[in-house]
Amino acid sequence: MSAFAVLRHPGAIAELCDLSRRPAGHSWTHEWLLGLWIETDGRSPRVTPRPGGDITRRLAKVPSLRLRVPSRRPGEWSVCGTNPIDRMALLDLLVYLSDAGSGRIVGRFVPVFREDEDPSACSAELDALCDRYPGVVISPMQQDHQGRLQHGEPLLDVG
Repeated sequence: MSAFAVLRHPGAIAELCDLSRRPAGHSWTHEWLLGLWIETDGRSPRVTPRPGGDITRRLAKVPSLRLRVPSRRPGEWSVCGTNPIDRMALLDLLVYLSDAGSGRIVGRFVPVFREDEDPSACSAELDALCDRYPGVVISPMQQDHQGRLQHGEPLLDVG
């Protein structure tokens, strides 16, 4: 299974990282996260998302995803499990649904790579994501074999 998180603001990243490090963990720490989607108003990942912009509701209407939400904090974040999907296809879907005819992308994507993934493959995939969606992809994070999320630098726009 694949999983990803939808965040209402960047501050929720710290909370997810903290929860992933707790011994009890969460049900989502047993799945590999493909990335984090931060809902925004389309200008900056540090602004309040648009009202009613919950992309999770729109994703639930995509039958092939078989979306399930094993863990969430209403109004803050949701971790969503899905059928297997690759990062590019997930980002394509998130961008499509976030645009919703507005003509602008209202979110930022933080790719999450597994610690055992080949660094050169991760770099190539990050380049491809950034090339396809400039300004949408933010510097990546890593998930270790115990499900803990890690980022060693502030999240910067890389695309």
